[in-house]
Parts: sequence; structure tokens; C-alpha cells
Amino acid sequence: MPDLILNRELKAYNVFEFDIDFDKAYKLVSPLLEELNQARLFDTKAKTLHLKDMSLPMFVQIPHWNGDISWISAASKGSFQFFDSCFQDLEIENKTKDIAGLGFPLIMYSGFFVVRSYATAPLYHQDYSKKCGNNAFTLMTPIQIDESVDSGHLLYKNIFQKESKYRYKKGKAIAFGSDFMHSTEPFESKQKYVFLCFTYGSTDPTLWNEIKRTVADQGVAYRHPNGNINVKKPKFEQYF
Repeated sequence: MPDLILNRELKAYNVFEFDIDFDKAYKLVSPLLEELNQARLFDTKAKTLHLKDMSLPMFVQIPHWNGDISWISAASKGSFQFFDSCFQDLEIENKTKDIAGLGFPLIMYSGFFVVRSYATAPLYHQDYSKKCGNNAFTLMTPIQIDESVDSGHLLYKNIFQKESKYRYKKGKAIAFGSDFMHSTEPFESKQKYVFLCFTYGSTDPTLWNEIKRTVADQGVAYRHPNGNINVKKPKFEQYF
């Protein structure tokens, strides 16, 4: 299993920042965001929504994590391929390998949007256990955010277990892997903050059961290291 990689600037393991073509990312996703705004899904108190009438059907999960955070992911083969195309067009694999020095292929497990307008308190968690090493990552890059406000960013615990802050920036992506304890910084905004996100990692199936704990939890479909798309909920199988 590859060793943990220390980011000396952030003083944390398995976390990387790299450039993203913001104009390209915005152009790719803005039509979908317009549809989501028109659907007024952000006004709902439901825990899940199936937006099957969108041009690219989406599934919405609202976990009620100290705020109004929503995960919006693929609900059809076409919408899964949309996120996969974004992953390829934004060159996520090469950028990650270049900065992290990884020597093995990476694939997208899932793609989704994270949307929120407020968080009342930190909720620290890690996406991947230490067993995953640097074999799996979650990437976040902001599409819509107020960069002038000094809140609503990413809190994390550094190697000294001290609370630190990473500031989100348009045109930048942050990718983090195992044993990275993090949380949304409390904030409130009239504007929805929108992030394009991916889970991705190695095609080696050895640690898949551990990695799957995360990638299978944020939607109804995810890609197995063998390339197949797995659908969690039987009622959605017809759409894939």
C-alpha cells in the first residue's frame, strides 16, 4: 500500500491543491445548475429527491449535517457519463498524479455537486480510513462561492491535531484522501455555494471494500474498480 504523503504547506497527510480550468468547469456544469435552480429543490425539507425530469436526471441527498448541505449525483447512465466526461475534460487523473507522484492508474468512482448556504457548527469527519492509504480521494472545486468572505471554507486537523483552515478559490481544486479529518467552516450566505466534486482512486481491487464505505454512500450509483457501474437502489437499475 503506498505510504501517506505529507503536504508540507498544509501540514497534513494526503491532501493536494492544484489548478483547474475554472472557465471550462463552469461552462460544463452551468446548464445543469440552471435547471436545479428552476426546480427549487433547495427549498425542500425532504431527505432525498429523484429529479427524473431533468435533461440529466439527478438524485439529491440532504443529510442534515448542521446545515443545508445537499449531495446531487447521477440518477441515470447519461448523468453518470456527464460527470465522467467532466472528470476527463478537467484532467483530474493527470493533475493528481503529477502533484502527488502516484504511479498507478486512477478512475472516477462517482461525481456529484455539493451545495450549501449555511453551516451552524463544525462536523468533523474523514472520508477514508487510514487503511486506504493514498488509493482513494475526494476532490472539491468551487463553481459558485463568495471568495471575499472569510467563512464557509474548509476546516481540517493538521498533523499536530491543530485546527487549520484551507480557503476555497475558483480555479483551484483540493483533493484529500485517507485519515484527513475535516469539516465545513460555519457560515451563512444568501448565495448558494456550489462545488463540483469527485470520488476517485486506484483500479486495484485490494482495498475496495474499505474505499466503498465512502464512494457508495453519496448517491445511487458508483463505478467499481473493474469499470462496471454499480447501482445501490434496485428501483434505479432501469435508468442505468
